[in-house]
Amino acid sequence: MSEMRSLAIVFFLLTLGFAAPPKPKPPADTNKNLIETRGTPSLAGGKPLYTGSHALIIGINKYPNLPPQNQLSFAVRDATALRDVLVRNYGFEAKNVILLTDADATLANIRDTLASFADSDKVKVDDRVLVYFSGHGQTVPTPGGGEMGYLIPADAKVDLTNPSNSAPYLRTCLPMRQIWEYLDASPAKHALVIADACFSGLLARMRGGLSKQAAAVMLARKARMVLTGGSKGEQTSERSDLGHGVFTSKLVEELNSRAGTPGNVFTVSDLYAALQGEVSSATNGKQNPQIGSFESEGDVLFAAGGNAPP
Repeated sequence: MSEMRSLAIVFFLLTLGFAAPPKPKPPADTNKNLIETRGTPSLAGGKPLYTGSHALIIGINKYPNLPPQNQLSFAVRDATALRDVLVRNYGFEAKNVILLTDADATLANIRDTLASFADSDKVKVDDRVLVYFSGHGQTVPTPGGGEMGYLIPADAKVDLTNPSNSAPYLRTCLPMRQIWEYLDASPAKHALVIADACFSGLLARMRGGLSKQAAAVMLARKARMVLTGGSKGEQTSERSDLGHGVFTSKLVEELNSRAGTPGNVFTVSDLYAALQGEVSSATNGKQNPQIGSFESEGDVLFAAGGNAPP
């Protein structure tokens, strides 16, 4: 009788589910990366981060109309190194990357390529556009007390020692304001300008860091951003031991390092945070990269391999 009672009790417990304890819940995701945004449509797992990526890469060593002391040594290497890392590791197809160096980097060719980014048959809404410039830049004072930053193309005819005379710059150089106008005409939602040149009138508006929660919202918004090799009043420098401009050397080094983690996604703001300390340290504080945005609140993304992670 006692054995039957024991069997009955065991059967009763089994029917209540006590024989199999509940499985423990998996630990919560503790990833603190800025771009933990699995719910963002543009970050669908395994798919390209952008539907297309387009770039204009400019590097100028030789300025035929400038004196010998104004010739550069490593701007072309800067440009080709950045082109290579973008094509190899970050989803930029070689056919969509225009490289203009030395004699090819004329004002007309630069303008023509910038205008091509407004072609809606070529550039789509979910595309990304990147413009990189390594060469001379100049800040020209305006009569109202402001400043205007200029990119100086290979065929420019200016006197770098007399920036107060703005006429030659208006005739033969590219005002930074016009670059924004070209990019604003582009259908691409995200655009980035990177300048390894001397500017102080370049940045449109500074913005602080983003919280993880804000990043998911910002990444879906229009972005027109700029990243520069130095801040107001600073000279961007080249170093023979690096074989590059200091800023571009650290930029390419950082991009190559992050490319070693497949699916690693990061924002330009995050990239800037790393470069700021590296470039400042390498120049003993004489050169401090800056980041800014032009009438936009989004952020441009990079993904190792070009695809978002699952």
